[in-house]
Amino acid sequence: MNTVMRLGYLGFEVSDVDAWEAFGVDLVGWQGERQTPSLLTARTDTQARRLFFHQGSRDDLIFAGWEVADEAVLRDIGRQLTEAGFAVTEGSLAEVQERGVEALVRFTDRAGNPLELFCAPMIASAPCSTPLQSQGFVAGSKGLGHYVAGHPDLAAARALYCDILGMRISDYILIPTPDGGSVRAMFLHCNTRHHSVALVDASLPHKIDHFCLQMQAFQDLGLAHDRFVASRYAIRNSLGQHPNDLGVSFYAATPSRISVEISWSDFELEEAGWTTRTFDRTSLWGHHPPAK
Repeated sequence: MNTVMRLGYLGFEVSDVDAWEAFGVDLVGWQGERQTPSLLTARTDTQARRLFFHQGSRDDLIFAGWEVADEAVLRDIGRQLTEAGFAVTEGSLAEVQERGVEALVRFTDRAGNPLELFCAPMIASAPCSTPLQSQGFVAGSKGLGHYVAGHPDLAAARALYCDILGMRISDYILIPTPDGGSVRAMFLHCNTRHHSVALVDASLPHKIDHFCLQMQAFQDLGLAHDRFVASRYAIRNSLGQHPNDLGVSFYAATPSRISVEISWSDFELEEAGWTTRTFDRTSLWGHHPPAK
C-alpha cells in the first residue's frame, strides 16, 4: 500500500515575520533563513526547509506537507483522492521551488484543513546549526513533529487519513470540556513517532491548536523552558506528561494565535502487537494553565 511516510513541513501565514524569526532562533533554537523580506524558513535537521512563515494577516496554518516515497506514489495517492471526491491540484512551479521539493499536490480534508503531498525534499549541504541545544531536534525519518487540528467528523477523517493516506490510529483521548463533557481526539502515526497529527472532534478557532517540536535531550527541554519563562511569551500549560506517548512537554504562546509545544520523549512505537486504547485525560501530571 502506498502511504505517507512522515510530516515533512508546516507553513504559516503570520502578521509579524520578524517576531517569528527572533522567536524561533533565540527561544526555540531552530535555524532560520530569510528567503525574502516576507518569507522566513526554518531548519531543524538535514532537510533544508521544515517551517515556512509567510507575511500575511491570518496568523494560522496555510499548509501541512506530508512526504511520500517518490512521484509514482504521489500520483497514485492523488488518483485515489480524486476518485474519493477530493479536489486535488498540482503545485505550481513557484510552490515546488519554495518548498524545496521535486513535486507536490494540494488538497483539503473534509474539515477544510490544508494538506500537501510531496516527494524528494532538498537536503542542505551544511549541518543544521542549533547552538541553543546540545543534541538538536528529533526529526529525520520521524519527520518534523506533530500538530493538532480540528475535524468534527472523525469517521470521515479516518476514511482519508487511514484508508487513503495510510496512517494508523495510535489511540484516542477524551479531552474534558468546561461544561463537564468531553471531545474525542484521534492520534495518528505513520512511522515510529507516536503521532504526527491529532484530530479533535470539534471545530477549533484556528486551523490548528498547536504544533510540536521534540528535543533529543531532556536537558534541552528544561533549558528551553527556562528561556520561555524569562521571555515575554506566556507559558500556556506548565511542564507535564501525556498518558499515551509519555512525552514530557510544555506549551507556550507564539507571535501568532497558535501555541507551540516543546517536548521530550524516548517513546518508539512498535507496530507489531500495538493495541489502540482510549485515555480519559490529557496529562498524567502537570500541563496546568497559568494561575489566575
